[in-house]
Amino acid sequence: MTARIALLLAFVLGATAARGEEEPVILEHDPFARPAALAGAAPGSGASRASAASLGSAELRATVVAGSESMANVDGVIVKMGEELNGYRLVEVGDRRAVFEREGARRILYMD
Repeated sequence: MTARIALLLAFVLGATAARGEEEPVILEHDPFARPAALAGAAPGSGASRASAASLGSAELRATVVAGSESMANVDGVIVKMGEELNGYRLVEVGDRRAVFEREGARRILYMD
C-alpha cells in the first residue's frame, strides 16, 4: 500500500515538474476579438446592423459587462458601448439588461 502511494506521488510530482518546463502556448489570434467583418465596420454602419430589428421588437440575447468594453447581443448583432443600433446608442450594460438612448429618450431591453 505504501509503495503504491509513493509511486503515485512520484508520478504526480514528475508530471507537475515536466509541465513547468513546457513552453507557454502562444495564441495566433485574440479569442475575445470581434470578428473581422464587424471590427472593420464603422459604429452604427448599415453593413453590420442590417439584420437587426427595430428596438421596438428587439430581443436582448446576451450581455457582457466589462466597463467601457461592455457589449450587448441584440437580435444576434453585437453592439459595443457607444455604438448605435437603429439610431439608438448603447449607453449602459448591466446584468440581463441594456440601455439605449436616442434624442434624450431611453429604451431599456431586458433578457427574459
